[in-house]
Amino acid sequence: MLENVRADLLRNCRPGERWQDVAWRWRDVLRVLFDRPGAWAVAEFRLRHWLTGRPRAVRLLLMPATFVSRHLIEIVTGISIHANARLGPGLYVGHFGAVVIGGGVCAGENLTVSQGVTIGEHRGSPTLGAQVYVGPGAKVFGAIAVGDHVAIGANAVVQRDVPLGCTVVTAEARVIAGRGNMMASTRALFPGLGSDESD
Repeated sequence: MLENVRADLLRNCRPGERWQDVAWRWRDVLRVLFDRPGAWAVAEFRLRHWLTGRPRAVRLLLMPATFVSRHLIEIVTGISIHANARLGPGLYVGHFGAVVIGGGVCAGENLTVSQGVTIGEHRGSPTLGAQVYVGPGAKVFGAIAVGDHVAIGANAVVQRDVPLGCTVVTAEARVIAGRGNMMASTRALFPGLGSDESD
């Protein structure tokens, strides 16, 4: 467990690099410990995951504490990582909020998870390779395999296998004429906009 926590902290010091390539500097590590909610959530997950392999008596004894720590982390950081998820060293959750990783998820080292991401079960759970990037708002579901060095773009919904080294993107945004965000008081300023006749 401590090796994984160390790797996670190193990755948080320099998120754009593999943890293996980052030197331990106490100043950087202390800044991460005080300033990165994602690092708090990952460290708490590592503890709960470690406890899943301990004897039943130990798990029962510590269950009230882990129940409180899990809910406290979810409230404070908006990040929920199931204790049964198997996530390699160098896990980096970059931002506060709306991150859910389910219990059946497996991932290799140096996984990057952005805000608003869900990686979870739907007729099975995904397996992600090493050095995978999951962009803001992306959803990854099902018994699928995502290869090493894959980048999943913002808001992509992934339910099929992704080969090694690929990038997954959503359809390009379209601009549609119409009301936009015109309020009643500003429509007089732009007489050609805001009609319902546009498609």
